[in-house]
Amino acid sequence: MSRVRWADRNDAPAIEEMFRGMGFDYELPPLFPPEGFTRGAGEPSPARNTVVRLISADYDNRPRMAVIGRRIVEAYFLIDHTWLTPEERYDRFLELHNRACESGRLLGYEQAVAMLPEEIEKRFGRRLTQLAWGKNLWSTYSREL
Repeated sequence: MSRVRWADRNDAPAIEEMFRGMGFDYELPPLFPPEGFTRGAGEPSPARNTVVRLISADYDNRPRMAVIGRRIVEAYFLIDHTWLTPEERYDRFLELHNRACESGRLLGYEQAVAMLPEEIEKRFGRRLTQLAWGKNLWSTYSREL
């Protein structure tokens, strides 16, 4: 019999305990909106991007493994390098970047990710850092669903 099931609020303490026991230096995303949370006009739920909460439970139904899935935007930037001067292109990029961030927030996203090819990482990564992007500490793996 499969012991994989959707987590519910009663599982949150065990999931949080597992997380603390792993000793990672980052924050666990909100698993569920706080008890009694009611959304006001335009107010997002604190757990709006936590969309997958699966656990594998032992025979006493206690969570022993968990997969937490969050919605994240993957950002791609495309450019015609023959258009305008480099300074003008950067000004247009800033405008485009700011509008894209605003659009993502309005759609309820909290985080965007950009995967930079090695040949542009040094220069373009520096520009992203100036715009409050951070380089991930860990390797990123992906797969098609």
